[in-house]
Amino acid sequence: MKKQSFIWAMVLLVFAAFPVFAEGEVFPFTGVVSADKVNIRAGQSQNFEALGVLKKGEEVAVVQQSFSWYKIKLPDHAKCYVHRKLVHFLRDQVGEISGNRVNIRARPDTGSAVIGQLNKLTKVELAETLDDWYRIKPVEGVYGWVLAEFIAFKSKDIFPAQVVQLPTRNIYVLKREEELRQKAEEEKRRQEEEAQKVSLKGTIVLAEGQSPDTNIRHRITGDDGQIYYLKGYRSVLDGFLNHRVAIEGLPQEGAGLSYPVLLVTKVTLVL
Repeated sequence: MKKQSFIWAMVLLVFAAFPVFAEGEVFPFTGVVSADKVNIRAGQSQNFEALGVLKKGEEVAVVQQSFSWYKIKLPDHAKCYVHRKLVHFLRDQVGEISGNRVNIRARPDTGSAVIGQLNKLTKVELAETLDDWYRIKPVEGVYGWVLAEFIAFKSKDIFPAQVVQLPTRNIYVLKREEELRQKAEEEKRRQEEEAQKVSLKGTIVLAEGQSPDTNIRHRITGDDGQIYYLKGYRSVLDGFLNHRVAIEGLPQEGAGLSYPVLLVTKVTLVL
């Protein structure tokens, strides 16, 4: 009699530890929420942080049971967070996990519950930036918990894995982006050149015998007394020889020369 009592006690313990599933439940499965405003928790207790709220009729993927709680894949509207230093930003609000076993948390706080871990190179969609944290859309490997009484079995078929990919870009969009990039670089160079441009008035004279650079044949003394060697088309500069002109040019390197060098971009006769 004592032996039978012991056996029945062991059976009860087994059933307590491993609850009997509803008919047809084989993990994972798709379940339907049977009540409104059902909280998703970060753990198997009402004391854990809420990750979101499920509506009646919403479907979820159930992957495991622990006592009276179901472990589910988080729906898109659930909130989860990762520290920004552990994410490498790519583009189009997509980032890439930069370490292994990176903790995903219920709140933007290192003291909050861990609801999953992601490995290096896993891509995540960045939904929001909060100081040192990103709120990300849930991906495979991030889970929450719901009281089993609020989930009804629907099907053994479950949703496909939640995988983030960089959006493909139309070749014409890429071409346009490249054109805009080149245009921006050209504008930047133009502005830099404009900032460096030198303008002065003076008389162009020959620099032969004064410049060790045989490619330089002309020089000019500005009204402020500053002397420059001139680089440009010889035929053009010869046409202004011994005349007072207004010149615009860009400073050039002239190692070993007595005076700075201007690359002439514009020259006009001063009457």
